Amino acid sequence: RPLAIGQVFDLGGLSLEVREVADGHGLLGADALPQLGGWTLAAPLAEGEPLLPSLLRAPERRDQPDVLALSLERDCAVLGELQAGDLVDLYVTVEAPGEPPAARLVAAGIYVVSAGTAPGGISGSEKIDLLLAVDDVLAAAVVGARHEGEIDLVRVAR
Repeated sequence: RPLAIGQVFDLGGLSLEVREVADGHGLLGADALPQLGGWTLAAPLAEGEPLLPSLLRAPERRDQPDVLALSLERDCAVLGELQAGDLVDLYVTVEAPGEPPAARLVAAGIYVVSAGTAPGGISGSEKIDLLLAVDDVLAAAVVGARHEGEIDLVRVAR
């Protein structure tokens, strides 16, 4: 049956049909279905249309549906070892004249929507481009921190 945008995946209550195709590249495999509980559709899906990974939004995105771009040096972004689905804590270090640098936690458990190396980087000094899931309050905190001092990310366990 057709599925509406924002439809929450409750596999027991959805009518999904699994089909075998010659080339499943780019399609969501049947083995991934059990892991979709709580995920939502980012676009409507007509009856019979394939379920593509690009149409899905992680549960973490329900409360933080917007996306903020952030580009950081590798050594400030877990040496670039971040990937979509990771959670990060964001710290800012501020230097005040006559005082030692002070770091503080700005936000905890930010969902990484995507991560990759910025094009044109010099070996060893590439920047890491990130898209982070945010709401209005979190976006304001991250943007404020960006102008306040140096940002560092810490990947945290789920």
